[in-house]
Formats: sequence, C-alpha cells, structure tokens
Amino acid sequence: MDIGGSPEESQGGEVVITCSVCQPYSDADAIGTYRADLVKRFNEANAGRYQVKAIPNIDENTPEGVQQLSRLALVDDLPDLFFLGELHLVPLDESAGLMDFRPRFEADTTFRDTFFPEMLRSPRGLDRLLAVPDGRNVLGVFWNEQILAEAGVARPPTSYPELLQAAAAIRAAGKIPLAMDGLFVTLNWLAHLIGTQPGGADYLGSGDLLAGGLENNPLWVTAVERLKELHTSGFVNEDAFTGQFDRASQPFLSGDAAAMANGPWYAPVISSETAEPGLAEAVTYGPAPGNGVAISGRGSGWASGAREAAKQDAVWAFVKFAYAWPEQVIRSTATAAFPPVRGEFDTADREKLNPLALELHEASEAVANVYPLLDSMPQSMWDEWDNYWPAYVQGSMDTRTFLAHFNK
Repeated sequence: MDIGGSPEESQGGEVVITCSVCQPYSDADAIGTYRADLVKRFNEANAGRYQVKAIPNIDENTPEGVQQLSRLALVDDLPDLFFLGELHLVPLDESAGLMDFRPRFEADTTFRDTFFPEMLRSPRGLDRLLAVPDGRNVLGVFWNEQILAEAGVARPPTSYPELLQAAAAIRAAGKIPLAMDGLFVTLNWLAHLIGTQPGGADYLGSGDLLAGGLENNPLWVTAVERLKELHTSGFVNEDAFTGQFDRASQPFLSGDAAAMANGPWYAPVISSETAEPGLAEAVTYGPAPGNGVAISGRGSGWASGAREAAKQDAVWAFVKFAYAWPEQVIRSTATAAFPPVRGEFDTADREKLNPLALELHEASEAVANVYPLLDSMPQSMWDEWDNYWPAYVQGSMDTRTFLAHFNK
C-alpha cells in the first residue's frame, strides 16, 4: 500500500493531494481531530478543484516517523502535505528538494503580512521557506503574586538585577524563588537570558547558533553564568538537576515556588485539581525579566514534497484556507494553541481560551525582545547539557570549558 505522495488520479478535474498528518491518533487527539475536520471543510469548499486525501499518519515526533519520511524522500515519494521540525527539514530538503513556500508568500504580500514576521524566517539562515509554521506559542514566566507580596516584592522583576533582588527577598521569606528542572524549564530560562541581552533576540533568530563556538560567544557566556548564579545563590529548588519536569512543576503548583518559566499549555494545569486551591487567582503570566518572550512553533510546520505545479497550487490553496483568520479561530478554540497570524478574537471565542495565555499572546507584539526557543539546536547538544550542566554549576569546570563541550 502506497503511503507517499505518488500522483493520484484526478476525479472530474480535481487535483488530489495526500496528507500524512490529517487523521487523529485517538479520540483524545485534539490536534489530529482538528486537522481531520479542517480537511473536510477544505474539501467541501474546493469540491471540483482540489481535494486532500488522508493517508496513514507519519508521526514526525518519533525517530521511526522521521526515518520513514527520509526513506520516502530517497525514492521521491514524500506526501504532498506532512509535518516536520526544522532540524529534520534541512537534510530532507537536501535529499529530496521540498516545496519552497517563500516565492508564494512574496507573490501574495497581503497574505504574508497577516503572519507575525518572526514566524516566516527561514531555518538556519536559508533563503528557502520549507514549512509554514503551525502555531505561535508565546513563552514567558508564570509568577505567584501572593508569594511576591508576602516577600515585599511589588511586581514581577523586569530586569536581571531586579530578578536577583526579588529572588533574595523570596528566599528570605521562606519560599523557593525559581522552579527549575535541569532541562526543559531551565532551558526556557536560558533562552530568556540570551534573548533579553542586547542583540540576543536577533542572534537567536539568525540561523546557525553554533557558529564560532559557544565559548567565544559573549551572549552564551553571560547567559550561562547568570543561570549558574541563580543556582549557586540558592534561588532554585534543591532537586533542580534531575531533568524531570515534575521537579519544577510540583513546587510551583503547590504554592511553594514563586516563578515557573513555561509555555501557555501550562496555564490550564494551574487551574486544574492538581494545583493548590486558589493558585490560578494568584498567578500572573508575563514577559521574562528584560522584557522578552520566547516563541515556539516557528521551527516546525506544514511541509510538502509536491513537485507538479498543479499539486503545489493545491498545497498553497490549502495553506491559504488553513491560515485564514476564521479557520485559525476554530483551531485555537479546538486545541488551545495560538495562531501564527494576527487577528482579534471576539468575546465568545475569548471565553473559550485560557485568559492567562491569551493575555500574553496579545501583549507579545509590544514586547521589546521576541526570540525563538533553543529548539533548533541539535538534540545531541541537550544530551550533553544534561551530562555537564550539574558539574558546571557545582564548580567542576569553568564557563569556556563547559560551553566548548557543545561544539562537537
């Protein structure tokens, strides 16, 4: 059974394109269910011209899925619509030649300008746009304002010196200033500590972050030394090196930690039964100290192996349909994810969205520093981070030696 993008027979002049992420994995798969419904709406709106045919899913989040796409690329049989992250898109493009969306956007500037500008940057400084980003999640810092008030801190800190002062006051009041886990949450802080430095946001969005060696990059040197200082000053939980997310989440949800650097998907957890009663009312969600927010979603999105002009036209028609504001509203309310395009939610739709996440999403255009997460770095780097970060904080090596480990 063919599951790639081999030419489909036209039916009544319709151009049929294949999609390998357009079926839900389970009844609980909100994103997959939304995509299946999106295909139905697209097919109904384009009957007689374009049709999307759902083929067996290829899970881009697994090594097996990535390997399957790589095999299909070698025999020129990629699906016409699939999903993949930035790290894998570039080598796949080198072997198969993916559809370049950049000329389409440049020819339709009205549509292009509906996107937040950072969402259409090409990966690693390439001119080609290999995927259309699926969403725009704004990551800031959750703050427990009750803990701040009890420590005599009037508002969330807006700079690194203010962060140190606030953390000292919170620790003196008997609470944990910053919840950390050694990996995901800690790396969110690292992105903020890089992105809020002068030139940091441009650097994180520029392409190859490893160029020149991290130990020679003053942005990295300053960021990791500050991150280390937060640990050695006693401003984090005792088990901050485990790499286990719940080690950061648990003290924040129990009301023992003042700050949690995370994404909007965490907002519903704060309102859930797993959190301390009343926590949601005490929490605010805002930019990181230094007036910065990280953006996730740019690094992965809809990609295409279509080669024929007619199929590429059909793929582009699907993109324009999927990213029209009315369709993006449906997606946001169905999946709790925020769109990469601009628009205003009406009152009824706003009531379906988490207010904490919505507030930061809408405020993000006025934030001084907007930068991508570090998710374009090779996975092997984070394996090395997990190995060396505790030793670095504990004084076993200096900053240059620590950072040089990531140049392999």
